[in-house]
Amino acid sequence: ATLSRESDSGKVILFTTPTCPNCPEAKRVMEIVEGVEVVNAQENMELAEKFGIRSVPTVVKLSGTNRDIYTGLSQIKEFVSKN
Repeated sequence: ATLSRESDSGKVILFTTPTCPNCPEAKRVMEIVEGVEVVNAQENMELAEKFGIRSVPTVVKLSGTNRDIYTGLSQIKEFVSKN
């Protein structure tokens, strides 16, 4: 997964891992959000490090130079309810 600066704005990324117990539910919750890119943090460690991902599931929403980070299932559900 590579992100180009021009197209980053408005992008929503869901970081998961295959062994994460809450990631399947996070993927289901995020299905209603358009254009979500699901990224395996173990296979894309450089990208995960770029965004400071420490645990999964984590959602990163990019808007201009800002980034909003939602970690854990409860924060992800809160993000979905507001978007």
